[in-house]
Amino acid sequence: MLGFVVGIIRLVLLVGMVRRRHWRRGWPGAGGHRRGFGPRAVRRRVLQRLDTTPAQEKVFRDEAATLWEAARGLGGGLEASGRDLASALREKTLERQKPESV
Repeated sequence: MLGFVVGIIRLVLLVGMVRRRHWRRGWPGAGGHRRGFGPRAVRRRVLQRLDTTPAQEKVFRDEAATLWEAARGLGGGLEASGRDLASALREKTLERQKPESV
């Protein structure tokens, strides 16, 4: 039964591929148009959608890098706060000073 289901799925995918002619173009390495999936591709699609100029794109990239660095700096503080909160919640009674310090 499982083989039958897998066979049907493969047949549907093959028919879809033939209809769209992906065996000739569109797949990476086949010389066709390649669409990325990483953060740079997402940023590129957003900037294309907003119809930005190259100068605006540069400002956007610089600000995004600044924001990313600031977010990385918060990681250590959040980790320590999470540990403190977890230790406070593990105790049988919750003291008033512990949650305020977290």
